[in-house]
Amino acid sequence: MDVSSEPTDLSRRVFLARTAGVAATSALAQRIVMARPNASSAIVEMDGTALAKAIRNRKISSLEAMNAYLDQIDRLNPKVNAIVALQDREQLLAQARECDAQLARGQVVGPLHGVPMAIKDLRSVRGIVSTQGSPIFKDHVPTEDSITVARLRSAGAIFIGKTNVPEFGLGSHTYNPVYGVTHNAYDQNHTAGGSSGGAAVALALKMLPFGLPSGRFCRPAARTSLLLGARLKRDSLPLNRSRRLPRNVVDDPGNPRHFVHDPARDVLQELVR
Repeated sequence: MDVSSEPTDLSRRVFLARTAGVAATSALAQRIVMARPNASSAIVEMDGTALAKAIRNRKISSLEAMNAYLDQIDRLNPKVNAIVALQDREQLLAQARECDAQLARGQVVGPLHGVPMAIKDLRSVRGIVSTQGSPIFKDHVPTEDSITVARLRSAGAIFIGKTNVPEFGLGSHTYNPVYGVTHNAYDQNHTAGGSSGGAAVALALKMLPFGLPSGRFCRPAARTSLLLGARLKRDSLPLNRSRRLPRNVVDDPGNPRHFVHDPARDVLQELVR
């Protein structure tokens, strides 16, 4: 028996395993590169806090930011179906112009002044259809904001629409009878996770400056989009008394971000104040 062949065989096995690993990594990297937003759009490449600060300091106008994100949505959302109930572009641009006019008058509404936002379709947004992913509520247009939305709006955010969810937020994959399936940010043959799949995919593809999920399922959805998901401490945010769903389903807002540090700070401070 020639024992000298064993190290060679072992080396060959190690080589093949490592080669396969590199090939898989390269394939994933290629999908990620293909899915990334257009590099020419510097605005959507900014993290949310930097964008909000730039708008407040009038280095970037809210109108420029709104156009940049709506262009990004037009380019990528048809492929992944992450953002739903998108509002009329001209109406959103008019809101952005008003935010810029307020800044010109020295009026700063809050730390999110003029920043485009979309929240998970389990939270009520005044004037925007809020379905919870169910045909039961497909025509429901709330007349008041949920507490989360009200606080973000009072901080200056502009709500452009909603992000997709499983029906009633109950599921680990994001699809429903109203809006259909949300696809993975990097490979449309794979799941976007849930129940915050729409929020995570929109954030990963830079269609939103902040990800605003809710419930205990923000972390699995974040992982499928190569993000980190963070939940607020339970009971750090009061609830609406008019909730239609059980308390343990969708009560805890989360905040999936590329990194858990300053980019989420402004949003979290407004939610828990």
